[in-house]
Amino acid sequence: MPMKFKPSTIQHTKNGNGTTKRINVHTYMSGTSTAVLQEAAHASSTTPKKRDKIMKELVRRGVI
Repeated sequence: MPMKFKPSTIQHTKNGNGTTKRINVHTYMSGTSTAVLQEAAHASSTTPKKRDKIMKELVRRGVI
C-alpha cells in the first residue's frame, strides 16, 4: 500500500437531483511534488515517523 502524505478527506459534490455525492480524496507521497516534500521534511512540526517516510521517498527519487 502506498504511503500517505496527508490524511484522506471526503469531498462533497452536489448532483442535479438535490443529493450529494461523496468522493474520497487521498494524498500519497508519490503524487506530491519534490519541493513540498523537502519543505515538509525540514519543518519543525513534522513528526520523526513522517520525516523518515519523506526521506525514504526523496531517496527513492534520487534527490538525496
